[in-house]
Amino acid sequence: MTDKGEFGEIYYAKTSYLRRRGTPTGWFTDKRVSGGGPILDIAVHRIDAAWYMMATPSPWGQRRGFQPPRRIPDQGHPALAGHALPRQQKNDTEDFGAGVIHFENGAILLFEASWAINGPDYQYTQLYGTKGGITLDPLTIYGERNGYLSDDRLNPGPGKSFELEIAHFCGLHPHRRAHPHACRARLRPAADAAGHLRFGAAGTRSRPLMLKGKADMKTCISTYSFSRLIISSGAMNHFDVLDKIHELGVPAAELVLDDNTSGGSPLEFACRLADHARRLGLDVPIYTTGANFCCPDVEAEIRRVERHIDIAAEAGIPLLRHDITPGFYEGYTGLRTFEAILPTLAAAIREVADYAQKKGVTTCSENHGRLVQDSDRMLAVFTAVNHPNYRYLCDIGNFGGVDENCAAAVSKLLPLISHVHAKGIPFRAGRHAAGPRRAAGC
Repeated sequence: MTDKGEFGEIYYAKTSYLRRRGTPTGWFTDKRVSGGGPILDIAVHRIDAAWYMMATPSPWGQRRGFQPPRRIPDQGHPALAGHALPRQQKNDTEDFGAGVIHFENGAILLFEASWAINGPDYQYTQLYGTKGGITLDPLTIYGERNGYLSDDRLNPGPGKSFELEIAHFCGLHPHRRAHPHACRARLRPAADAAGHLRFGAAGTRSRPLMLKGKADMKTCISTYSFSRLIISSGAMNHFDVLDKIHELGVPAAELVLDDNTSGGSPLEFACRLADHARRLGLDVPIYTTGANFCCPDVEAEIRRVERHIDIAAEAGIPLLRHDITPGFYEGYTGLRTFEAILPTLAAAIREVADYAQKKGVTTCSENHGRLVQDSDRMLAVFTAVNHPNYRYLCDIGNFGGVDENCAAAVSKLLPLISHVHAKGIPFRAGRHAAGPRRAAGC
C-alpha cells in the first residue's frame, strides 16, 4: 500500500517498546559487550518496521535523548518475582532511551524504548500520511471513504502470517528480481538508519551491512520451517512443503527426517522426497536428523545414526547433520559436567564421521541442545573429535539461547562451517525464570 501511494506522503511516524520491568541478565547490561541498552536490544526492531513502512527514506540526522545508566531494579512486581538483576552484574547501559530520526524527504521518526520504567508495558508503531495512516498494533488503516472517516482493521487470517513471513523473506534473496522494493530493503537494512544514531556517551555507531562481490552460497529452506503445519495441524505433508519451497523461488531444500515416516520405510520415503525435489529443480544439499550420544546405549545410537547415513548416501545427499546431545539422561550416575562426557561424545561422533566418509557423506553438528550450544564447547567438541569428515552447522540464533554474542561466536567457528541456519529467536530477557530455557525455540 505504501508503494502504491495509498497513504500519500508519509511525513511522521512514531514507535515505542516500553517494558515496565524487563532488564535482561548477562552481557546485555555490559556496555563494553552490548554497545548499549534497550535501543540496541529491542527498539531497533520497531525502528526497522516503521522505517520499512515509510518506504526506507534516507536518513540525514538524529537527535537523541538517551539517559545515563540508572538502577531501577527488576523486583517488587509479582509477575517478575525472582527476576531481579544479580547484585554483582555489571550495569553501565541506559535502561531507557528516546530519540528522533530526520530523513532527507522531510519525514521524521520518533522512537522510545525501556527495559525498566515506572509506567505501563506499551508497544505501538504508527505512521501518518497525507492520504491515510496506519497502526501496526493492531493492524489498522485510517483514511476517508465516500466523504466519511474510515477505520479498517486488517487480519491476514489464521495460518497465513507464517507463510507470508517466509514468502517475504525469500523475496529478500539478492538473486530474486520479483520484489525490487524488498531487495532494496535487503541491501540497505535498518542498520543504515541506525548508523545515524549514537548510542550512549561513547558514541559507538551501528554500521550498515555491505554486500560485496557475487554470492557463492545457495539459499535453501528447511522442511522443519513448516513443522507446525506438517506435525501439529496436518495441513501439509513433506511433498506439499517441497512444492511450496519451489513456488517461493528458493533453489534448494533441507530435508529434516527421523525414524518415523508417513509412508514406506525411512529409506523409501527419503528417496521419494529427494526425487520429488529434483523434479522440481530443487537441490537437496543436506539431510538433518536427531541424535543423542549421552544415552544408556551409545552403541545402539551410533548404529541408528549410521542407518540415516545410509539413507542420505542412497538419496544422493552429500551432507548429514546430527545432534550431539540435549543433556544428561534420567538415570545418569556420572559427574554431571560437559568435560566428563566429552570423551564419550567425541568417540561416538568420530565413529559416525568415519562411517559416513566411506559412504561419501560428510557429517556435521550444530550448536544446539543447551549443553553443547556455546562456541567454546563446540570448539572443544571439534578439537576432541579431530576428524576431517566432521564439520559444523552454524545456527546463528542458538547462541542467543546461552547469552552469547552471535557475531563473536560465529567468528570463532568460521573455518569449520559447512552449512548455516539463519533464524531469529524471540528473546524476552528478564521475563523467564533463570535456567537453560532462556530463549524460545532452543
